[in-house]
Amino acid sequence: ALPKRHCQLTMLDLSHNPVGDAGAQALATFLGSNKSLVFLDLSAASIGPIGVSALFEVLGDGNNTLCSLDLGSANSTGRNIIGASGAEAISGCASANTSLTYLSLAATRITAEQGTSISAGLRRNRYLRSLDLSENAFGDEGLAAFAESINLLDMASLTLSRSQWGDKGGVQLAKALLACKPPVRKLDVSNNALSYTGALEIAQVAAGSNTVLSELNLSGCHLGALGVKGVVEGLSYKEFV
Repeated sequence: ALPKRHCQLTMLDLSHNPVGDAGAQALATFLGSNKSLVFLDLSAASIGPIGVSALFEVLGDGNNTLCSLDLGSANSTGRNIIGASGAEAISGCASANTSLTYLSLAATRITAEQGTSISAGLRRNRYLRSLDLSENAFGDEGLAAFAESINLLDMASLTLSRSQWGDKGGVQLAKALLACKPPVRKLDVSNNALSYTGALEIAQVAAGSNTVLSELNLSGCHLGALGVKGVVEGLSYKEFV
C-alpha cells in the first residue's frame, strides 16, 4: 500500500462488502491521519456499534476533510447497526465535526432512544446539509426529539421516510421546519402513516413565508381523499405576518 502521506484518493466505495467492526476500526485509524478522502461509502457493510463508534470518534476528533459518509443499508443483507454506543459517538461527532455535509444512516435500526441521543448532538451542528434517517424505528417520540434540534440546522435535504411515525410526530416536525432559518429545500417523509391533520401541517411548510421548500415526497403515506384535501389546504395556506 502507498504511504498515507502520498495518498491522493478522494472517493472510496466499500459498500456491500463484509467490512465488519474490525474493518471499520482499520478505516478509522486511516482516517485519523488521511487528509485527502472526501467521500466514503460504507453502506451495507455489516458494521456494528463498535465499528460505528470508532468511525465517528475519529470524525469528531482527528479528521476534518471527509465531507460525505454513507452508512445506510438498502436491505437486510449486510445491514449496519448503530446501537446505543454508536448513537452516542454520532452525537459527539455531530457537535464537534466541521467538515461532514452529507450523512446517511438509513435503515440502521436506530430506535427512538438512540434517535434522541443523536438529536442532542445535532443541536450543536452548523455544517451538515443533507441527512438521511429513513427506515428507522423513530416513531413519534424520536421524531419529536429530532424536531427540537432541526430549527437550529442548516439543512438543505432531509429524508425521514418509512420511520414509523404519524400525525403527532408530523405536526411537531412541520412546526420545526417552519421555524428553520435557513429552511429545508427538499423533504422526504414518504411511507409514514399520515391523515388529514399531519398532511395539512406538513404541506403548510411549502407555503410558509420563510420557506424555500421545492420538493416534497408524501408517497405511500396512506392519504385518501381527506388526506389529499389536507395537502391541498396546506399548500394553499397563507401565513399572516
